[in-house]
Amino acid sequence: MAIKKLLRINIFGLQKEKQSILDNLHKFNCLHIKSLESEQESVKKDTSLPIQERIASKILELKWMKDQLKHYIKKHSSDPNPINPNLKQDLNIVNKLKKEIYSDLYAHITDINYIKEKTKSYEERITLFNKVPFDLLPSHIEENEHNFILLVRQRILNKKKIISLEKKLTHLKLNIVSKNDFFLIQGLKKDKKEVLNIVKQNTYNSIISLPNIHTSTKADLKYANKKIKFYETKFNQLDKKVAAIANKHYTTIFIALNNLSMFKERYAITSSAIKTDKTFFLQAYIPKINLAKLKKLPIKVTIEEENLESDIPVALKNNWYTKRYEFVTKMFGLPKYGSLDPTIYISFFLPIFFGFMFSDIGYGLMLMILSIFMISKATAYHKILKDAGIIFFTSSISTIIFGWLFGSFFGNLIKIKPLLFDPFVNAKLVLIIALVIGLVHLNIGLLLDAFLAIKKRNPMHIVLTDLPIWLLQAGGALLVTGNSLAGYISLGIAVGIFVSKNKIMGLMDITGFAGTWFSYARLLALCLATGGISLGINIIAKLFLSIPYIGILLFILVVIFGHLFNFALNILGSSVHSVRLHYIEFFSQFYETSNENFKEYSPNKVNDSF
Repeated sequence: MAIKKLLRINIFGLQKEKQSILDNLHKFNCLHIKSLESEQESVKKDTSLPIQERIASKILELKWMKDQLKHYIKKHSSDPNPINPNLKQDLNIVNKLKKEIYSDLYAHITDINYIKEKTKSYEERITLFNKVPFDLLPSHIEENEHNFILLVRQRILNKKKIISLEKKLTHLKLNIVSKNDFFLIQGLKKDKKEVLNIVKQNTYNSIISLPNIHTSTKADLKYANKKIKFYETKFNQLDKKVAAIANKHYTTIFIALNNLSMFKERYAITSSAIKTDKTFFLQAYIPKINLAKLKKLPIKVTIEEENLESDIPVALKNNWYTKRYEFVTKMFGLPKYGSLDPTIYISFFLPIFFGFMFSDIGYGLMLMILSIFMISKATAYHKILKDAGIIFFTSSISTIIFGWLFGSFFGNLIKIKPLLFDPFVNAKLVLIIALVIGLVHLNIGLLLDAFLAIKKRNPMHIVLTDLPIWLLQAGGALLVTGNSLAGYISLGIAVGIFVSKNKIMGLMDITGFAGTWFSYARLLALCLATGGISLGINIIAKLFLSIPYIGILLFILVVIFGHLFNFALNILGSSVHSVRLHYIEFFSQFYETSNENFKEYSPNKVNDSF
């Protein structure tokens, strides 16, 4: 709903107390640590704490164990819940895991990889030997200092070319065995280079590398199949052992990894500090409302008044509901510090736009089920999934309401009486409603722009930018209601201001606003698109009912898959265009973006990168 007011603070401490101070600041979770640079020789960039190397080492061990075991864990409904981290306890857990399972797990994984490699080689051997149309013996392929062997395959089956290749090789003393599109060529070592040149010149041929044959290809095929079965048995045994380790220890590994990653992040902040021989210094931003809480910590700080820098981080302040829409705002760009956060307006208008465009009770119910599923699957590690689920849930209610107003339940599959009217009968009225909603939306943006101008003590911005747009709207409304004189006066003043601002090019502002306003006609377009496709699906499905025996089955299949397709297609369209009406039309009236987000130095930011 607003942007938090921030103060900048300076934090001082002794090097020997640094770890304790960082622990307190991290648990305080209300700071944004600023990166500092120093050019003084006596003041240097801080170095990492000794404990960081140990933490990093343990994280690598945990990551390896997690990566090996995660494939053995069934897709559960939620990730393990994080617990309160304790550095000493978490390090001891890693040491215990390494002692209990690391060696066995490493041995099992090594054996499994070896089995996979050997199985793959035998499978390749079987594939190759199955292609060769004749049985090979060791004497066929073993080269020595006097003889060579080539197995050549004709890539394009062409009998004339096969005969041609044989003729080209007749002048050499070769033993050529051919069958189908294969040649087995044996000859003296001195002729190998010439044979290779002849074969390579025929680009439709390829030389096949043969493995060593122990008895014959037929016998080797039996042996390879036998070895594959043997390795399958061994693999299943090892697989069960690793699965047992995963079921017993994966949760512990997951939580310990998350906790240690949090500690790693906590102490990595030292790279943003500068130090002397015995002290260190940090700068941070803090929301003003949290200042009293900070003063209770056993930490030395000094407080600065309003910041003068242009790159102040931005912390949004929203309630439980509007906070879910913050990621929509952030995808476009955070609002500039000292301006306005548009999230509350997005949280109100986005579900309305979405429901207007989707407008079907059946699809609304489907979206509600999908949103509940998303919320149930969301965890602390996948916060955005919960936010998206809540947005979809709200939008599903709006979709059901508009579906009821327009009388659409999977199109006309389930016939209900419109509470308001049928959009296909009264499309003009739907367009008028869409444009009225658009005017309300745009004028809120203009009012916000005027508010920011007043805040910046720039009233001329209102006169030159916002006022002529309002006069333009007022003039149009007066003309429509029959008050021609007042309407023309209002329009004349608006045009005069536009021209005085940018000369003749100022008239482009009029067409620009009109184009922005008429962009809200997409509410009608997507509303009719959703309903039109639904009606088309139902018409096609009913045509199949006339087919004897299987007609009812085809009807059901067309209805199910047709409406699933329409649901997926228009949920995407409604989402994109609902967001677009904010990004392009609404934000263009007042919005200024910032480059830096307020990044809480906090353990509440669950690390999802591992």
